[in-house]
Amino acid sequence: MGLRGTGSHHLSLPGVQVPAEHLAAPFFEPARHDGPLWRIPLVTLAAMFLAAVPLGVARRALDEFATIAMSKVRGPAAQSRGHDTDAQCQLARAEGALASARSFLFDTIARIWAAACQGDEPDLGQRALVLLAANQAMRAATEAVDRVFRLAGADAVYARHPLQRCFRDIHAAGQHILFSAGREQAYAKVRLGISQPTFLI
Repeated sequence: MGLRGTGSHHLSLPGVQVPAEHLAAPFFEPARHDGPLWRIPLVTLAAMFLAAVPLGVARRALDEFATIAMSKVRGPAAQSRGHDTDAQCQLARAEGALASARSFLFDTIARIWAAACQGDEPDLGQRALVLLAANQAMRAATEAVDRVFRLAGADAVYARHPLQRCFRDIHAAGQHILFSAGREQAYAKVRLGISQPTFLI
């Protein structure tokens, strides 16, 4: 329903032999190379990359709404949505929450990257914090998109409208397992000192 055009596909090649040197098994084998990227565990790295998707989708949605707000009039209203005080507050809150989540994510990534560049593998606390920051980015982005989607009214449900695409994309992205409650629980367990499998962090 969303994220169309990403080139993401499921492939199955029964009976095909793939040489071991062409495979990666990050959950079971150490990295074959050295360098900052190879020192960051796969789940942590994936969370860093995937969190960019909701941030980008929400940025597009807020920009699109700002573009149409001054000309969009709903029902019997005499003024545009841009002049509506509630719409102004909703937009401001969405912008603030998204910017805060983005800063939180970038800050945690910077710490992970600094550790990896110094030759260290990021510790469990740093890795868990990235999961929390990625989930916060997803949550803030979804709330931002939902706010402006509602403010845009019925026009936003038509296929020609950019906000319907943002709505579909953000909710499709949010279904990924890295944005599930389990990842937030993983952070909380690290924070509380509760034992758990660390290969999922």
